[in-house]
Amino acid sequence: MSVKRRASKLAVITLLQIGSVFALPTTTDSVRFDCIFSATSGGHVLKYDLCPLLSRAKYRISRDVETPPSITRIHYDISLGDYIPWDGTLPARDQCEQGTNVCMTVISERPDHRLEPPRTIYVVPVAGNFPDRQLNVTSKLSRKIDSMGNLPLTVTFRGGLYMGVPQKAVFTFMCDSSVTEADILQDREMVRLSQLYLYQYMTHYLVLKMEGAWLVLEQSFIFPIRLINPTIPHFPLPIIFRMSLPGGIDFGLNRVHVLVTGAAGGIGLEIVQEFLKHSAYVTAQYHTSPGSLPELQKGIDNLELFQADVTDEHAVKKLFSRGGEFFEQEVQLVLVNHGIFPEEDVNLVDMDLAQWKRTLDVNLTGPFLLVREFLRRLRKPRRKFAPDLSKVAVVVIGSTSGEFGEAGHVDYSCSKAALQSGFIRTVKNEIVQIAPAGRINAVSPGWVRTPMAEATMSDPSLVERAIATVPLRKIATTSDIARQVLVLASSTFSGHVTGQNIIVAGGMEGRLLNPPGETSAKHDGSATAAASTSPRAKPR
Repeated sequence: MSVKRRASKLAVITLLQIGSVFALPTTTDSVRFDCIFSATSGGHVLKYDLCPLLSRAKYRISRDVETPPSITRIHYDISLGDYIPWDGTLPARDQCEQGTNVCMTVISERPDHRLEPPRTIYVVPVAGNFPDRQLNVTSKLSRKIDSMGNLPLTVTFRGGLYMGVPQKAVFTFMCDSSVTEADILQDREMVRLSQLYLYQYMTHYLVLKMEGAWLVLEQSFIFPIRLINPTIPHFPLPIIFRMSLPGGIDFGLNRVHVLVTGAAGGIGLEIVQEFLKHSAYVTAQYHTSPGSLPELQKGIDNLELFQADVTDEHAVKKLFSRGGEFFEQEVQLVLVNHGIFPEEDVNLVDMDLAQWKRTLDVNLTGPFLLVREFLRRLRKPRRKFAPDLSKVAVVVIGSTSGEFGEAGHVDYSCSKAALQSGFIRTVKNEIVQIAPAGRINAVSPGWVRTPMAEATMSDPSLVERAIATVPLRKIATTSDIARQVLVLASSTFSGHVTGQNIIVAGGMEGRLLNPPGETSAKHDGSATAAASTSPRAKPR
């Protein structure tokens, strides 16, 4: 695949600050960035002309959030060519300083006090011409996504640090083969923000997300961009615009090296994505297939994938060694997510010794080898890779099976019970001998809606039985589990929490042993097997 680019320029402004008064901007230099891309794929040539967007774009994206008794208004002003205009009628503290390209403003209003003027709570100059937040534009043509059949283009605007948080805007452009030219001609004013998120023909869209102390902000928009010489059939307008602006809440995970085992599974993949959002270095382990991890890895440099058998002592050592070498830093957080749950219900009386050993080998010996190697490397880190010991933590994934038992799965129940009880309560007293601030905790899910559980979840009777003892009357999502892991792993939010097992199961009271209408086992021994205490498939 060959790539050609045409460069454009953005003026860079230097501000002269005298006291609290800003002088007029003065052009001192220019930043070059690529705005026209062409790529050859399968004998066809596809060209992207992004110059109109990058040189003249001005947008205001807003969202109102009810925060009784007030309303919080969040505005993102984006001006990629010129700087955001300075309003001389407003106080300086209520707007971003001159020379800003991307500005976030948070305003509070009281609808029940109409005479009370709006109050500016927060103003963040995300990117612009500032020594510590200089606008830095880079771009790259990503590898082809087979499922989409196109070549995405990623343009990144980096704004440096603001209050210790890296600020950036990421634009991804791609063609949508489901949109016809007639769709575009029918709605020529798609750029009007009030209409964009309702545009039903798009399979990809702009997501503006701010994860902060106040809220999670999400909005969808579509921007039509001119496509030059579209020689590939079925690649009409538009090109899709996607942007993400991180900011606000800081979990203290920036450049913290995290090892996630079982990363290709439903919960594991969600954990990886959650930590990537917070700028962590992630070593993702998988056993046989990486699943969708390679797609997630495209275009980023803080995720590395490694295949390893966690029951193999040598493989575990190699996993830590290679991960540390890749990120030039020893692992600081270990998230033990892997595990096996035999699909077939087998009561203890009929269970083979081989199944018992295999389940405990993966679910209990694996965590033992991982945490042991982790502590050994913390005790004697490689000279160049010594980590920050204040961030050290382990989070293991347990299960409600370890709390209540699981008929037909005594092997799984015992392995999880040992992990989320005796294991973490012992290690919490040993880890501090190596890392004084080191912690270990467990997150024990109940029923979770994962890709593997979709077939089970499609049976209403099984779902009803699963949630019969759950007060919240719902099945957890993978993000429910991943976010709990995130909070426990963060020393910023859980620095004084260790040796605890957090059950994420909607308040589950136990198992539904004898559902109405189900025939119970006879006491005369004529029954061959007792009823299972849960639906046949454990969705984890």
